[in-house]
Amino acid sequence: MVTRREVVTSGAIGALSTAALASPLATAAEAAQSASDADMVRALGLIDSRLQSVGRVLDAAVTQNSLAFGTVARIREQFAQYVRANFKFPDYCEIGVGVFYDLYDWHVKHGQELRFAQHQNRLTLRFMFTQLILRPEQDASFIGDPYDLTRPG
Repeated sequence: MVTRREVVTSGAIGALSTAALASPLATAAEAAQSASDADMVRALGLIDSRLQSVGRVLDAAVTQNSLAFGTVARIREQFAQYVRANFKFPDYCEIGVGVFYDLYDWHVKHGQELRFAQHQNRLTLRFMFTQLILRPEQDASFIGDPYDLTRPG
């Protein structure tokens, strides 16, 4: 038979010994949990930054003119400078072969009419109000200064 004293002392000692053994295990588990939480916070932060990046791209696509990007934007900047100085669009602008292909693709992508012509034995492509003259001997990304039929002499 078990006495009352054995039950009380064994229960108290059992509880203390279990708590003593559980304490190192609990701290190890808590440490693993906190490391796991830190990894989770880093992963969520990375996901959040990527989502914000995607959001910025989508906002720009919705709120900005989608026709003015890349090469088209560079050419429009050149034209804008010319218009500010001369109060009209230029008659001609010389471009490299890479720019020519980019503008060709732009016309096809946006369903715009491709209007080719010859100017002094060079191929031209009409863009906005200007004839773009292909200069294959130039760098592929070359965009020359716009000019009129009568260059100032």
